[in-house]
Amino acid sequence: FSPRRIEIMIVAPVPIVIATVRNTDTVLKRMPFRPTDVYIDILEVISAEDAKRRPTAETAQYVREIMSEHYNNTVTQSR
Repeated sequence: FSPRRIEIMIVAPVPIVIATVRNTDTVLKRMPFRPTDVYIDILEVISAEDAKRRPTAETAQYVREIMSEHYNNTVTQSR
């Protein structure tokens, strides 16, 4: 994530939702005849005020760490 993306998010006075999407790789394999479950994991919500207080580079790094940690935990559990 680049800090520039975080800057764009901060301009709007709304919370930033950190989320990941799982199981999208199976959609193309099963489409169009079989339904596929896709999961959206909401990891954290950063308030608009909190996001404005932090430097954008720090917020970008924080978001990256949260998502990376979640991904690593998900991969470890699925094995």
